[in-house]
Amino acid sequence: MADEAASVASNILHNSTIDKISSYDIFTSVKNKILLSWQHHWDSIQPTNKLKHIKCSVKQWFTPPDLNRRQNIAITRIRIGHTFLTHSFLISKDQPPICNTCQTRITIRHIFEECPIHEPTSTLLNLPLNIKEALNEEHTLKTIEFITKDNLINKI
Repeated sequence: MADEAASVASNILHNSTIDKISSYDIFTSVKNKILLSWQHHWDSIQPTNKLKHIKCSVKQWFTPPDLNRRQNIAITRIRIGHTFLTHSFLISKDQPPICNTCQTRITIRHIFEECPIHEPTSTLLNLPLNIKEALNEEHTLKTIEFITKDNLINKI
């Protein structure tokens, strides 16, 4: 009885359309469903989250393949907003760093949008003054050039 049931089940599976779907198509479909689920979760997070100000999608960020390791680390840290310059005080148990010019806390947003010290370099490179646009994939190389010209790359 069990052998008959197994034989019938085997024949049903053999004749089904599942054999006609490639493993690549199944993988792609599952991957897209997972990304969609992540996106729904990301969309439900409060808009006060600082990462949501920079990236509205869970899609993987494109990083140019010709970046060296230091540049790749720098762009990643800038995108998440946690750099040595802005967050080392947490380890050293000091006070948060203050901009000498603006007398405000140094953050990635401050460097890219607010600080007049960095504005000339940003303007020279035609880097958007909006942090979301400046950290967009299309401006990655300009961002790297910006932090290099302003001697920030080794502080990130």
